[in-house]
This record gives sequence, structure tokens and C-alpha cells, in this order.
Amino acid sequence: MKLTKEYVNYLYSTFKKKAEKAIERGKYDEAVKYLTAATHTAYTFYIGFRDDATEDMLMRLSEKIQKRTMSKPFQPNRVVFFDTFSQDAQGLSMQYLDAIIAAGWEILYITTFNLNDPRSQLIKRTLREYDKAQVIAVPSRLDIMERVQFIYDTIMDYQASKLFMQISPSSCLPVIAFYALPREITRYQINLTDHTYWVGAGCMDYIFDWRQYGASLSAAHRGFCKEQIFMLPYYPMMKETPFNGFPKEAEGKVKIFAGASYYKIIDEQDTFFRINKAILDANPAAVTLFAGGGDAKMLNSLIEKYGLQGRFIPIGQRNDIFQCFKHADIYLNTYPLFGGLMGQFAAHAGLPILALRRSGGGIVEESVCQKSFTQITCESLDDLVDEATKLVHNESYRHQRGNQMKQCVISIDDFNQGFVSAITTSVTPYPVEFEQNVRLHYLNVEDKLKLENKTKGYQRSVFTTLGMSGIITCPRIWMDGALSRVKSSRIGLFVK
Repeated sequence: MKLTKEYVNYLYSTFKKKAEKAIERGKYDEAVKYLTAATHTAYTFYIGFRDDATEDMLMRLSEKIQKRTMSKPFQPNRVVFFDTFSQDAQGLSMQYLDAIIAAGWEILYITTFNLNDPRSQLIKRTLREYDKAQVIAVPSRLDIMERVQFIYDTIMDYQASKLFMQISPSSCLPVIAFYALPREITRYQINLTDHTYWVGAGCMDYIFDWRQYGASLSAAHRGFCKEQIFMLPYYPMMKETPFNGFPKEAEGKVKIFAGASYYKIIDEQDTFFRINKAILDANPAAVTLFAGGGDAKMLNSLIEKYGLQGRFIPIGQRNDIFQCFKHADIYLNTYPLFGGLMGQFAAHAGLPILALRRSGGGIVEESVCQKSFTQITCESLDDLVDEATKLVHNESYRHQRGNQMKQCVISIDDFNQGFVSAITTSVTPYPVEFEQNVRLHYLNVEDKLKLENKTKGYQRSVFTTLGMSGIITCPRIWMDGALSRVKSSRIGLFVK
């Protein structure tokens, strides 16, 4: 069957009830699995921003940890960085690690990811070369609550005074350990997923937000006091990797570059593809190169539907992402969702940015215009096509706009100094303008349901988390053959 909003809400409620019953029966590993399924459901389908009932269950599970009292004081210049991403080009691992290293603090890096993975080599090398760093991986062979105990013991043994959390939205397992930590350890959340639900809001002392919108949501919907919120815009990691080239179809063309996970370009009206058709029909001298991952069959069908073959060219996931920006001419923001990091890559590479405003949605200026403001977002498709045409045919104007983008974003030194200032003064390094009645951007559940019904990614995640008990709990989501397409997948910190 197809997922509906009503059935998703039923699943969310069911998973939470199953978790509660598992806690009552003393089946704590099972409870964590159901809580992971519930929180992933909330994250995927925009069910609120904080769930106190879930936080209460996680807190009660933390009471099962064997706690200890410390006879030695916690060290002021010693920190723990807990990371469920641990990939060079995903999240903000390197930005925050570099800031910690620049501050000269000792660091224990705890990961749930395999640092021998090719996607983690910069992180691995950076930590290996820093003589004040230690690295520990959470053993996957342990049972769930054993892993919780391991995380707690590891943090306590290190005697750090600060914990930085970069965790996926459904990372229930480490959050249980974080709830058990003593107040002497100050806990900082790095808020990557600021537009929707994530778990653990109840166990954090401070939060690093990267834009005004996320900060406003943290205050209005996640229960944070304004004094707990630090505004710290980030910069992209611009590692100098070899350029792997563009397809031959792009030779001699003005290269419009875009990229994101495919779900960010899907809505009921296929707006992103209509944008590209309008721009490319008006400008035969240009091509769009699109980097990202997702359902390739779906993407190719939309390319064919709008007659974009050979003009809208998928180039897959790229490890040389910053080089792609440096070898492109224009950056096109995605729609209906935009990626803050991609806009910043474009600005640092000196590319002009094309962006269309979404009704009731955010604007790319939120993530790009960190030090100074310049108008980027166009109000209509006609305006966007006019701007694109000017950029395609006027090289001087293209460079002028690209240089304006470059002046807007913060530098590495700006970030490092702001980070240390926040930690040492407990005051936000950049001012926050909180929206009194913050608008809820990006929360089009129908678009997300459409995507998940096509890709079956949500169903695979539920199966990965719950196994056969997931089929018994929610048999209807497997009725259209989704189970036959289940593959081993790792979305956030899923538990087995």
C-alpha cells in the first residue's frame, strides 16, 4: 500500500506504544529499536520538532546505566566529540574538529562509523596528525544497552568537561548515554537538521545553530531558552582533491551546476525540472550538471518527461565536489528544498547563485549572506530566467556577481574564533534575530510521501531497524512489494 499521512501518524504512535511496553517488560534493547523507528518516522515526515514523551522514555532508559561518581575533577581543556556521520563531506565534522584543534584542546573522538571508509580519510588523517587526539569506535558487536554503557563509560573515563554532539535525527542510543552524564559535563548540540524533528533536545545544555530560521525554531518549538542558542554560520570544507572532469556534453557550454539528495528536488509540480527547462530552452549555450544521489530511475524519467536529455546531466555523487564548483560557471539552487552547504560552496568558489523563492519557504541568503547581504533570490520564474540569461551571456556580469557572493560568507578564522568565543563566554558569537511567529518552512508532507512511496527508503529503514518485528508491527507497508526491495541500508544511527 501507499503511505499516507494518517498511516504514518499511526505508525509513529504505534512505535512509541511498543517502546513503552518494552520498557515496562524490561526489554530495553527492544525499546531502543522501537524508539529509533519512531524518531526516524518523525524526522522523515515532519512530525513536530520535539516529543517530550520520547525524551521521557530515553531518560528512563538512562536510569538503567551503571553510573559512577568521579573522584577527580573534569578537565577544562579536554573535550569529547561524538559523531554518527564521520564523513569528510557530510555534516560539520571537519569544521568543528579544526576549530577544536585550533584552540589547542585535547579531544576524544567517538564514532559509530568505520574510519577506514574512503569517505572518512580526511577526518582520520586530521585526528592521527593531532597529538592531543584519541579515537574510539563504538563496538557494533555489543548489544544495544551494552553500547549505551560503553559510550557512558568512555566519556566518563576521559574526564572531559565538554561534549559536542553531531548525531543523526534518530540517534536514540547515544542520547540515552548523554542523559546519564553528570552536570559537570557541558553538552553542546551541533544542529545540522534544523528544519524538522530530531531526538535528544531534552539532554542538551547549548545548541549551535547556523541560521536565523533554525535558531528561531530551537527557541519556539524545541524548548531552548534564547541564552542556550549560539548562532555560528559555517563554511564548507574546500579540500583540494583532483578534479574528475565533467561529461563531454558539457564541453564548450556554460556550465550551470546544482546538487543535492534527490528528495530535495521533488514536489508535486516538478518545479525544479520546470525551472531547468525554462532556463535551458532560453539558453541553448548552457547545460545543467547535477550531482547527488537517490532514485536514478525516477530522476531519469523526469529528465525524459521534460525533454532535458543531454542538457540536464546527472553526474552522481562526487568526492571532488568543491572542484566541481570551481570548474562550473553558475550555481542553481535546488527547489523545493535548498542546501545551505551547497550555496556556501558556490559562494566560496566565486560562483553567482540562481535561486527561486518558494512560497512560505526559506531563502538561500540565510546560509550565504553571513557577513554582508546581497539580494540573490528571484521572486518569479520569469525573473529567474532573465537573470540566468544575463549570467550565461555576460561573462563580466557573471564574475561580478560571483565576487559579491564571495564577500558574503565567513572565513575559517571567523568560524574558529566564533566557536571559542561561544564556549568561553556562553554568549552567541553572532547575533540572533528570533522570529516571534516563526514560519514552518519546507514541511510539505505530501511531497515527502510522494518520494518515499516511489523509493521505499522509509520502509527499508524500518526493516533495517526492527527486522521481522517491523513486518509484524506494520504489515501494511510491505503489501506493494517493498520487502522484496529491502537492502542493507544505513540511515543515521540505526540499531540491529
